[in-house]
Order: sequence, then structure tokens, then C-alpha cells
Amino acid sequence: RRVHGGADVMFHVSVVLNKACTSPSIVIPGVSCAEERIGKLHLYRDISQSNPLNARRKVLPLLPIQRTPRLCILAVPSWTTDKELSVFFGSFASHIRQLTVVSEEPNDLVNSANKDNKYSVLLEFDGQETADQFYEIFNGRLFSESRAELCYVMFITEATFLEQHAESPMNTVELPTCPVCVERLDVSVSGIVTIVCSHSSPLTCVCRTRWKHIVKSCGVCIKCPTFAKPLIDSPSESPVHTSTTGGTVGTGTTETVFCCASCSHIEGLWVCLICAQIGCGRYEGGHARDHFLDSMHTYAVEIGTQRVWDYLGDCYVHRLIRSARSSEPDVVFNLPDATERVTTQPSEKQIREEIDLVAVEYDHLLTSQLEEQRKYFEEKIESRMSNSPCLESIKACQHRIRNLNEQTHGLANTIATTQREKKALERRAHQLAAKIKTQEENIKFQQEVHESLLANHAQIPAAPSSSKHTMDQVRRMKELQNKVSQLMSQIEEKK
Repeated sequence: RRVHGGADVMFHVSVVLNKACTSPSIVIPGVSCAEERIGKLHLYRDISQSNPLNARRKVLPLLPIQRTPRLCILAVPSWTTDKELSVFFGSFASHIRQLTVVSEEPNDLVNSANKDNKYSVLLEFDGQETADQFYEIFNGRLFSESRAELCYVMFITEATFLEQHAESPMNTVELPTCPVCVERLDVSVSGIVTIVCSHSSPLTCVCRTRWKHIVKSCGVCIKCPTFAKPLIDSPSESPVHTSTTGGTVGTGTTETVFCCASCSHIEGLWVCLICAQIGCGRYEGGHARDHFLDSMHTYAVEIGTQRVWDYLGDCYVHRLIRSARSSEPDVVFNLPDATERVTTQPSEKQIREEIDLVAVEYDHLLTSQLEEQRKYFEEKIESRMSNSPCLESIKACQHRIRNLNEQTHGLANTIATTQREKKALERRAHQLAAKIKTQEENIKFQQEVHESLLANHAQIPAAPSSSKHTMDQVRRMKELQNKVSQLMSQIEEKK
């Protein structure tokens, strides 16, 4: 059982912290640094680097190209304690630089007395090669051989911790964090290839036992269960919802009739795959689409058929369709029998629904045939590869190609950095040249002034240097001053 991330598919994790709860300290054996954060985890898929051609062809390499040594385990079952988590990681625990447990309520990882049904784990390794090996080994692996929960691992660009919920990052689409809801989406949307279940028997289907507690607590899974018949153990556990995300108009021992949160319509209902808001379809009141415009929650699942609609791409993106008839849980579609007589003229809405059912049926048939062919050819290639003497050389070449791609990417970054530095040096050289030119002009001007001063100085006659001449002048000046003083005194006397 393996699940692989898609080509150029990276994820961003945002955690809205719960101010009312303090983050307790935890100890994971073998991990040097571990902490727990209490809050709501939001998962965003980066759509800026995705290749639509690869998404349509489902070309999925084992490792994303733009990856980092940071990983996220989407959901860890609540029965996994700290020691079990350390044993599950094995020798990789010593290579984990930072481990962060994210849960909505404080968890007791020692005694496995978790109030929440699951928690997420953010990992940062000491190297990219170690992170790649961890991804290849643990992605799609069972947490325990006796349980059906799978480990979904994904590469993330970064993890941000916020005090309050903010808008989604640029060029991203929010995905559900419930692993059951992730399995509803097609690989071209979620970037994760999940284990396809044929639902051959409602008693033996793994979807009935996988993440059973999460199915009971997830708002989307309660309103739109994997089977048409809700997974309820006893009549006393019949769900009754009266919150703003959707109301109920009646309840029974086995099912609940939901209604639109805005107009109380009970037909053509869609559930938001992110927040479980119930709204009516575009042929009724269009409140489901209004919720998308208000919240930018892109995906909604139809109650009964479990078809998932992408409002951003304006198309269906579901992975598997279930019948709306609880009496036939193993039937994917129920089209009219050829022996049935049509007694009344069908309405336009019925014709449109029948056309949609036929189109989706052939789509599912084609998908199943292609899946069988893919499995056949993969087994054939694997048998040829196992018998080939060049298997080791092929693996070595593949590893070398990955290393060369990484080196090429590093050289491209180095070249870009060098070009930026070159442009900066050219600008600095131009500035220095302008300064040198200005200084040369100033020096030339100073030389011209100096020469002019020298010429003027040469034209000035030399002053007498005789000391005797100087003494005579001083004596005459004193005499004149005395005469002036006498004259002034005479004038004063006459007055």
C-alpha cells in the first residue's frame, strides 16, 4: 500500500493557536526537540507550480521536485502514544531536528487518553536525503498491522502559527484535514494517491473500519458518510445538528434529513468539504455557491451521491461515487431498467440528472478499466525489472539523475545569484567612474586657480624690507598722532 505526492505538489500548513490552552511539554523517545501546539490545523495546496498537463495525465513521480526537509503527517490516530510513535519512526527519530504535535485539545500521549480523535505531526529533518527516505518508507504505511489507518505524509514549504485565522496564502487552495475527506478527492486535486476501495461488501470494506472515530466526529463525514447508510452504532447516537452549518428537519433511528442553512431547502444539498456548511445547489437557491464566494472554500460534496464539485475549476473532482440508495450499498449507480415502462413524461430536471448519471457511469467505467490496465502493466514491468540483470544499474542511474537534477537546480540558483552580484558591481563601477571624473574636473579647476594666483603674485611689487625705513614710518606715525591729539585739545579749550 503506497500513496505518492504529485508532481510539483507542495503544501503549506497554518495553525490557528488556541489562546485558552497552554502548550504542554512532551517527550518523544529518541527525538531531541519535541513540542505540542494546541490549535486548528489548516492545509493549503500550492497551485502556483502545478502542471495542468501532468495533473490530467496523472504523471506522479515519487518525490516532488520543489521539496524541503519539512514533512507533515496529516493524521495520527489517537491510540498512538509517544512510545509507539517513537517505535514507528525507528532509526529516523534521531534524525528529526524538530517535532511538533498539533492537536485541537491537549493530548495525553503517555497514556493514550486523547480527547481528540487524531492529531497531526510536523517534522523537520537534518537533511533532504533523510526526509526523502522517510517519505518513501512511511507514506502509505499502516500505523499498526492490526488497524486500518494509513500514514499520509506530505512535503510542506513552511508551517506558520497564528493567533487568529487569516486569509489563505496566495496561489493556494485549502484542503480538508480529515483523512476520510481527503480520500474523496481525485489525485489531480489533492496531490495524494490514496488506496482505491471497490466497496465490494459493506461488511468487509476497509472504509467502514478505517478512521472510524474520525468519521463520527467529522462534520462532513456525518452529513455525507462513506456509505449511504450512516455509520451509527445505536439509535441513541443518531446525529442531530442545529448549528449554523446546517439544520435538520427530522431525525430517525438510522438517518437524519438535513436542510440548507440559509433557505431550509431539503433537496439538492451540498456540504462544504472544509467547514461542513450545508447549502442548496445552483438549481435550487444557489446558497452553496454563495458560501464559496464568501469563504473561498473551493470544494463541496453532494449529500447522497458524494460527488465533489470544484467551484474554482467548475468541474467534478471526486474520486469515487456512491449510490444514494441505502438498500444497495454495493451499487455505484442505479439507472432505469430496460424492462421498465415509462408512463409519464420526464421533466427537464430528471432528464438532466439521468444524463449526468450516465456520463458519470461511463466515466467511472473508463476509470476502472484504465486502473486495471495500469495495474496489469505495472505488474508486468515489475516482473521484467525484477528479472533484469540491469536493475541495480537502473536504480543507480535514477538516483544519479535525481542528484544531477538537484545539482542543476543549485547551479541555476548560483548563476542567478552571480548575475545579480555582477549587475550590482557594474552599477557600483559606473558610480565610481562618475566620481573619478568629477574629482578630475575639480583638480583641473584647482590647478588653474593656483596658476592664476601665482601670476598675480608675481605682478605685486616687493615691499621694502629695510628695518630702518620701517622705524622711520613708525616714528612719523607717532608724531602725527601727537599732533592730532594737541589739535583736538586746543579745539576743546576754544569751545
